[in-house]
Amino acid sequence: MDARVLTVFVAAYEEGNFSRAAERLNATQPGISVQISTLETELGVSLFERTARGVVPTAAGKRLYPRALQIIHDLRKTELDMKSLSGVITGKITVGIPPTLSMAILASVLSTYVDAYPDVEIRIFEAYSDTLISLIESAQIDFALVAPLPNHPAIVYEKVFTDRFILASNNDLGLSERIPVSLNEPPLFKYVVPSVLRRSLSALLEEPLREGRIVPARMIEIDGLAGALEFIASSDWVGLLPSATAYSRFGANKIRFSPISEDIYINYFVAHLRTKPLDAACSKFVELITSELSLVEHGSSRFRISAPGKPDA
Repeated sequence: MDARVLTVFVAAYEEGNFSRAAERLNATQPGISVQISTLETELGVSLFERTARGVVPTAAGKRLYPRALQIIHDLRKTELDMKSLSGVITGKITVGIPPTLSMAILASVLSTYVDAYPDVEIRIFEAYSDTLISLIESAQIDFALVAPLPNHPAIVYEKVFTDRFILASNNDLGLSERIPVSLNEPPLFKYVVPSVLRRSLSALLEEPLREGRIVPARMIEIDGLAGALEFIASSDWVGLLPSATAYSRFGANKIRFSPISEDIYINYFVAHLRTKPLDAACSKFVELITSELSLVEHGSSRFRISAPGKPDA
């Protein structure tokens, strides 16, 4: 059984359409169709039911899918293990990172990485988690830092950082940097919150808003982090943002960061395709990310208001 044909099968299974699978693999639709038919003949079973809208996996296709993922993963991991024996780290890596963490850690991580591994070519994508997951699925990036998203069987998630929401305000408002700020008692605030386009963050605020644990005088959504911070720094609006924002020190002379009366957590994960285990160059980048995030997590401890239970992964 050819691993390349299994890769075609996985793409067709996940896309539910031979044309989209062809786009994903930079191949042709007839070529995809021929390879699937060849695999079906070799295995003696039908893997897909063809419909007007695409393809639907049969029982045999559903059974083959997790096994195909594991076979491709194992072959790729064996290849990477053999290459790592040389001790030389080279190649190309393509990394995705959300804006909040990009501002907080990217400069430090990159500075260390490019000096330590000069033979590695690096490409960085900055985008929100749902966009980054799409880029992983289409194999346009090797891995990404993402906030919680629905599990996808083709993607591996490894938790690397737990953050919490804090309040960002103009220094002139005089809010405490130590005493938790109430979010539902007078005086009520005008809030800047992450846009619904940043679903992983905005969704975390939905329940406390609905239950009245956060009561806004007014509220606006802003998609861009830099723009939100600029607005907060020059107005009497306050922002509900991850504490990593404080670590970036953006507008440090104008913005004050305060703990809040609600413990609202954000878990971040390193995500990559199950069929593309991280090679040595990617793994070294992840190690630096994890190390830098531990500093962010230590710095955010000043915003902790209690001894909470372990956040859900």
